[in-house]
This record gives sequence, structure tokens and C-alpha cells, in this order.
Amino acid sequence: MSFFEKIGKVAKVVGNEALDIAQDAMRDMQRKRERIDHYKEIYDRYSDEELKKKLNSTNDERKMAIIELLKERVFWSIKIVMARAN
Repeated sequence: MSFFEKIGKVAKVVGNEALDIAQDAMRDMQRKRERIDHYKEIYDRYSDEELKKKLNSTNDERKMAIIELLKERVFWSIKIVMARAN
């Protein structure tokens, strides 16, 4: 087996390992996104003030869900104000 054939085999193994790692990371990100969406559904009925209070006492996914909800609410509030101004 030539030097370049050996290098090719090593590159293939490394490439497959990198692909496996990337796929695992993607699955982890999808699971995290699902948990955030789940918490957003739960927290959607909370008032802004309740969400702000809860923000300081939650873990990462719950915190991300709360932040996303508050950002969405601000966006829609601005959109409504702008529509009324026109």
C-alpha cells in the first residue's frame, strides 16, 4: 500500500468521525430546541412581569424560552404601535 493510499484511508476515517460528531451535535441541538419550544408553550400564558421574575431563577432552556417570548412580545407590540401610527 502506497503512502497516499494510507493517507486516503486515514482521511476517510477522520472524515467519518467528524461526520458522526457533527450529527450528534445536530441531534443535541434539535433536542434542546424541542425543550425550548415546550417551555415556550408553558410560559406563553405568563405575564411579562411573571416572566421577568422567573428569568432569574431558571436553567438554560427555560431561560432561553422566556427570553424568546419576551422578544416576540416586544416585536409584536412595536408592530401594533407602528400600524396604529400609520
